[in-house]
Order: sequence, then C-alpha cells, then structure tokens
Amino acid sequence: VSRPFRALPTNVASALELVFRRPEQVRSVGALAAAAKTTRRSLDRCLARAGLSPARTLLSCARANAAYHLLAGGSVRKARVASLVGCASARSLARELRAVTGYPASAIPARLSRDDFAAVLRQRLVRSASAPVTISGPY
Repeated sequence: VSRPFRALPTNVASALELVFRRPEQVRSVGALAAAAKTTRRSLDRCLARAGLSPARTLLSCARANAAYHLLAGGSVRKARVASLVGCASARSLARELRAVTGYPASAIPARLSRDDFAAVLRQRLVRSASAPVTISGPY
C-alpha cells in the first residue's frame, strides 16, 4: 500500500495521513478535499491515478482502522467509538464497518486478527486493475 501513497502530491498525502491518524477531524470527503487543498473531484482523480480507491472508501477505511483498535481493547462502548472515529452514530459506524470488513462491529475483533484486518484494509485501499474509475458519489 505504501507505494501508491508515495506517488501522491504532498498536500494529498498529508491530508490522508491526517485521516488515518485523526479520523475524527475529517468527517466528510469534502473536509478531506479541503485538508488536501483541492476539490473532491480532483482528489478522486489524483487517488485514481495513484492506484488508490476513491476518497469515500479511504475515509471509511480510516474510520474502520481506528474503530478496530478501539473495539479490540474491549473497554470502549460502540457509541463512544463512533464519536471517537468521526461517525455520527453507532449505527453509521456499524454500517461502515460491515461495508469495509463484511462483519458486524461486534464480531470484528473476535473474527479478524490484526493481520487479517490489515489485509482487508489493503484490499479496500488499493484499486484493482479491473475496477472502473468513477468520479461520483453522494458526498
């Protein structure tokens, strides 16, 4: 995954670093584009050229990554995890986690080891060669 990130312009790479380090600070694709000092459309084109998934997918993966580590600890409630990772509610976090991993939030730490979870994220972050490039979405 690190090779496609190295191909990104500095402003985009630093915005993505912010998303993965502090996902609660970037709550939408528009905010991610603003952090990268570009438009949403330009951000998605830049990511596509680097072989990465669209910004919405990257944002979901960043939230899932932070949530995985919090849920694996077992002492934090799902509603608190949702607020810590930048989701509006525990329900929206559960939808994102299921979309990224294929598992419900309660089963993720039990069913996915750290290595398996990292493999799932890697698969979601890197655009497959056969996937069509689309620059649209609800955000």
